[in-house]
Amino acid sequence: MKKTLIIDSSHLIYRYSGVVEKGLWDIDYALNKLFKSIKKIQDTLKIDETFFAIDSPVPSKKEFFLDLYEEDNTGYKKKRENREKSDVFYELRERFEKTLVDKYKENVFKVPDYEADDIVYALLQKSKKEGNQTFIACNDADLLPLVNNNTVLLYWKQNAYSYPDLEKIDKYLIFDTEYFTDACKTIYSLNKYDVTEDNLLLVKMLRGDPSDDIQGVKGWTPTKVKNILTSNPDLKIKYNMDLKDLENILENELAFSKEDTKQALKNYQMMDLNSSLNNRRKPLKY
Repeated sequence: MKKTLIIDSSHLIYRYSGVVEKGLWDIDYALNKLFKSIKKIQDTLKIDETFFAIDSPVPSKKEFFLDLYEEDNTGYKKKRENREKSDVFYELRERFEKTLVDKYKENVFKVPDYEADDIVYALLQKSKKEGNQTFIACNDADLLPLVNNNTVLLYWKQNAYSYPDLEKIDKYLIFDTEYFTDACKTIYSLNKYDVTEDNLLLVKMLRGDPSDDIQGVKGWTPTKVKNILTSNPDLKIKYNMDLKDLENILENELAFSKEDTKQALKNYQMMDLNSSLNNRRKPLKY
């Protein structure tokens, strides 16, 4: 079986620019280490082909976010945007993307108004049609639901540049169907919950997603969330659900207040749009 590696390049840039910003490496050394880490994965997994997905600005998602949370005085990925304003980030991104295009040419994808995970999903569909085993390398937990028998998530440890041993920046965790629950706990630090593939999205709806500036529902502490999961072991919350059906589950089956339901539904809509599994916007095809 052919092995395909799809890399969300934007996360690589975040990680390695962080090391440079801390004054631990210079940009030339960081770029060298970055490409060595890619080569290490390719060699270790005996990869046959590698594709790279790169973020573009997403005005449509920002507009949707602002309309959805207009009362909350927040912004889509505002914290992340502040990070991207650094000179180091811009320089590393520019040089990395140029080297990628020179080295991999037609295997590098960047599309206006689409994020890297949208491109990853499209490339995954292509790989699946060809009958390949696919490895997705990223730090985006929204891609975790893509894991199945022939799709594996390679998850780089977050904040690797804070470790004393800088070699750890090359380390990654491998998550497949057998380790889904462990993956959830590792990625989301959800050791307080009994997380499954069926209730993970509800946990995110209630507790929020700081990486996208999505706030949790007020008053939903870890203990309260765990209690609702324990009391409803057969609960299934998936992407692409009808909002009326989801509202009925929250209010009638789980006895949420109207205010909590309203906030949870907002969070669901944003997370659903962010997910590569959604069908609410025009998907990319390769």
